[in-house]
Amino acid sequence: MIFSVRGVNLCGDISTTAREKIMNMGMSGSFLVSSMTDAAYEAARIVQSREHLKAHSKGEVGNIVTAADEKSEKRIKDILRDIFPKCVFLAEESEATISRENFAEHELVFVIDPIDGTTNYKYGIPSSAISIGAWNYGKPIAAVVYDLVNDDIYTATVGGGVIKNAKRMVNKNIVTDLKKAIADSDWGYADTPKETVRILNRLAANVMAVRILGSAVMSLVFAATGQYTCYIHNTMKPFDVGAAVLMLQELGLMVTNWDGEPYSIFDEKIIVAPPHLHNEFCSLSLGS
Repeated sequence: MIFSVRGVNLCGDISTTAREKIMNMGMSGSFLVSSMTDAAYEAARIVQSREHLKAHSKGEVGNIVTAADEKSEKRIKDILRDIFPKCVFLAEESEATISRENFAEHELVFVIDPIDGTTNYKYGIPSSAISIGAWNYGKPIAAVVYDLVNDDIYTATVGGGVIKNAKRMVNKNIVTDLKKAIADSDWGYADTPKETVRILNRLAANVMAVRILGSAVMSLVFAATGQYTCYIHNTMKPFDVGAAVLMLQELGLMVTNWDGEPYSIFDEKIIVAPPHLHNEFCSLSLGS
């Protein structure tokens, strides 16, 4: 079974490994991805109307939430809960009921960022996305990212690769020297910008270019698909990586925390790079 929307094949063939994992939950891989995609498109209708821009602070300076974030999240949850009544959610604008300690105990968790890049969205800066990741007992099994600016849909399944619209993606980044790399990062909150500035100063002197999109989700997607070579951030949240981490893995990127350990969805500090550049990028970024 292959799902299509707007005449576009969104998920491609599902690998045996992915199919077995998902069928154990009584659903096909394409059905899971199609349900998540439907939810993302329905949420996008709310967000792209730009009728819900009223915002308030979430406590940290610069960290805002709009009414569109809240309405988008509710729509996604309503759709997915109706289809998968036993699922649980880890969503940015809701009180967390899942923690690092019990995350892996749940059969189906949807990790949701209803608008990643909220400040960009509110002020019309072209970089924001809707992100939905499906996790099975602590492992990512399906992912959907909707690029709100370019109207692109990215999907992934375990072993099934990454599909952008109708095209199967391949990371074509052939950079072997960091001096020819494009590196990306993002600003955190509270005192973390000071740390980010130190990292950016080191990168600026040693890579071809440094970019900051203001949407961690799109930055990670672009790293997965090869527009960016490397990525580093010091205040990631589960919602930022809930979908993108599977895309990074599927396209061969190495994803770790700052200690070089395999990345956990609850790790704040993340480093992404091609395997052959990962150690060098870590040393350069962290000054070690």
